[in-house]
Amino acid sequence: MDFRVNYARRNLRVVKTVFSLEDVNDYAAKGHMILFEKIKLNKKLYTSGFIFRDRKTGEYTKAASRRFPLQYTGWASFPEEDYEEICPVTRYARERSLTLDWAAYVLPLEPNEGKEFYIEDLIEDQLVTKFWCSKIYAVDGVAVWDGTALNFKRELFDSRECQIVG
Repeated sequence: MDFRVNYARRNLRVVKTVFSLEDVNDYAAKGHMILFEKIKLNKKLYTSGFIFRDRKTGEYTKAASRRFPLQYTGWASFPEEDYEEICPVTRYARERSLTLDWAAYVLPLEPNEGKEFYIEDLIEDQLVTKFWCSKIYAVDGVAVWDGTALNFKRELFDSRECQIVG
């Protein structure tokens, strides 16, 4: 699950996120300012679970644990006598290519200091909240340009802004 900021962004200039030197060079040649950042995985975005094998059918299943609550139907159960534990597993909530360990923000031409900008694809992996067994991360954001860096409005990632129904 992902989270998009609930903010009046239509009046904000957009900061692009790029993942190739070809794109970086194209934008730089047009006069855009480029901000490189390392991609760091956020430990808070990992979830753990197990792979179980049904002893009768041989079917494999991934589950959070041997017993855990389900949203509307009570509990799921994988008792030892019926399910063999194959191995513990982890999953990272944000799915994207990890072939690179960097990305870059491309600022609009002539960015004004002190102005807010809309970042359509965050490089940073930011946990917003948890919902059942899911971790919800921020996809986009708003930041203020201070002349040398983008300062993110982290209060927009507050889980009170993340309205989940269920």
